[in-house]
Amino acid sequence: MSLSSGGWTTHTPPPDPSSSIAGYGASQTGCHTVLMSVRVSVCHSGIRPLCLPGAGDESLRLQLSMDPGKSGEFRVTLRDTSGTTGRSVSIAEFDLRSVHYEVKSPKCHELSLATPPHDRISFNFRCEQEAQEWATVVMSSLREAHRVSDSPPTDDRQLPLEAFETPSSTSLPRTEEMCAELTRAIQAGDIQAASIYAATLARQQAALKIQPSERSYGDTELSLAVVVEDSSSSCCVTVKVLPHATIAILKQQVFLEYGFHPRVQRWVIGQCLCADQRSLASYGVRRDGDTAFLYLLSARHARLTRQLLQQDQERALLTPATPPPETPSNGPTSQEWRGYSTLPPRLSHSSMGSNGARPNGAGAERLNIRGREKRGAEGRGETERRENFARLVMLDGKDLVPNPDAVECRICYLDLQPGEGVLLRECLHCFCRDCLRSVVLMCEDPEVACPYRDDTYACDCTLQGREIRALVSEEEYERWLQRGLSVAESRCEGSYHCASPDCAGWCVYEDTVNVFDCPVCNKHNCLLCKAIHEGMDCKQYQDDLTARAENDSAARRTRDLLKTLVLSGEAMHCPQCGIIVQKKEGCDWLRCTVCHSEICWVTRGPRWGPGGPGDTSGGCRCNINNQKCHPKCQNCH
Repeated sequence: MSLSSGGWTTHTPPPDPSSSIAGYGASQTGCHTVLMSVRVSVCHSGIRPLCLPGAGDESLRLQLSMDPGKSGEFRVTLRDTSGTTGRSVSIAEFDLRSVHYEVKSPKCHELSLATPPHDRISFNFRCEQEAQEWATVVMSSLREAHRVSDSPPTDDRQLPLEAFETPSSTSLPRTEEMCAELTRAIQAGDIQAASIYAATLARQQAALKIQPSERSYGDTELSLAVVVEDSSSSCCVTVKVLPHATIAILKQQVFLEYGFHPRVQRWVIGQCLCADQRSLASYGVRRDGDTAFLYLLSARHARLTRQLLQQDQERALLTPATPPPETPSNGPTSQEWRGYSTLPPRLSHSSMGSNGARPNGAGAERLNIRGREKRGAEGRGETERRENFARLVMLDGKDLVPNPDAVECRICYLDLQPGEGVLLRECLHCFCRDCLRSVVLMCEDPEVACPYRDDTYACDCTLQGREIRALVSEEEYERWLQRGLSVAESRCEGSYHCASPDCAGWCVYEDTVNVFDCPVCNKHNCLLCKAIHEGMDCKQYQDDLTARAENDSAARRTRDLLKTLVLSGEAMHCPQCGIIVQKKEGCDWLRCTVCHSEICWVTRGPRWGPGGPGDTSGGCRCNINNQKCHPKCQNCH
């Protein structure tokens, strides 16, 4: 055991933040750091269930936070994120020291108050993995909170002012001598002498740093398996560590090797949230293969700026690995100290000796071999990257990507050998050419959706234009393009189709334009009359049209019949373009032949909202919450 005296220090309380991060609560003493947040649903249990507004809503999040300025202060907060302002609202908040937390099932946990009336509340998680990760962090935080609360309370404010003054030059050597005597007494097992020296130091109110000697841990380097996780991904790496290394040293090592700043690192070993000053051995790391979990916070939550990150990186790279200062203790002497650095080997720095001269002989040869191996590995990696890039460029130049492996077509169920099928670029689903060609020809929409379907999933990706062009003939491809133009015309509010029979020309008119010269048939269309009346002005044409309608009995009977059908409910006006449509038989779903809008017959309105198929913000909203759009609805899809 090594023990050394230190100077008097004063503890300045952390400054209060001027503002809190959006979506996270702050305590009255300072802003809390969010350790983990998961989405849950709430159900009540017990004799006195908690009354929570918004309980059962899918927008509830369970959040664990801690106060960096206060050891052992953790809070569990239930927040509602369904607000229109984008900010979350705190529904309930619990101090972790005043609650009991129990895992009821893999996806259900229960929180209850430790004091009467022992209210309780149950949380249901979306998946078992999230529930397990949350339980690990909460249980370790709960143990840490109880450990801190069980320790004797200290109050720096009760210390006299003399306790914060720098000791005189005559008392400091005496204090160091007492530390050395206390170390020797403890090492020799002399309980009486150790008690006397400890009491003497306590009367002096000496500021000490007491920790086990490094020789107590052993000098064997271990391979620590580290599971690294953040909010979106995870991986596993192996880190070489010494058992006596502290968590702070481990954070600095990970910072140098992988670039993760110590502020964003949260370590969990043996279901305990690790403290910086404790060693790895104190958490049970004693042999190769022991596991630790590293959770990474976002830079915003850790209050880490780019400038601070760059400064700390430069400082860490420029700071050499130096032995600890010599103290009058039984720790390792300067001859026993083995320099340990987490920096990767760099030729420009490692090849220089302490006096600036280059080493020679076997040391220089080892450095040269290591440099050649490193350059060879970099060269092989660069070659592999170039080959991968060339292969990707070659595949991008092809209209159809062939399947690399043998697969089964999910439409015709034929076995496809490598290169016989087509791998869709958007979703990587594979089908045979004939099936995909049939899908393109049978589809009525301009966007051809991927035909992959199963019992639980339907692909919503679409085929690219060059894939469709390579699958069908030129004539079929032209028809597909024309289909897209027709749908675009029907969905455009300001479109006008040429009045010439069988002409495909159309335009989008504006208020200041009254004439459309069709580029297909070269006819002169009047946009005011929506007709072709060459040789007559608009007044002459409209007068002629009125006269012909009065004298044409067939046109008059047709008009009266259509009005009768609409009034009797046997026909209706399309809610999009206004033409008259009629249902003959079958279900209550119709599609307008002009604008291709989907219509609900029973409600006499559009089936979907303004966003098209699938938009339930408008339309008849049939089957929302298993409710029909009308009591007489006969399946409007």
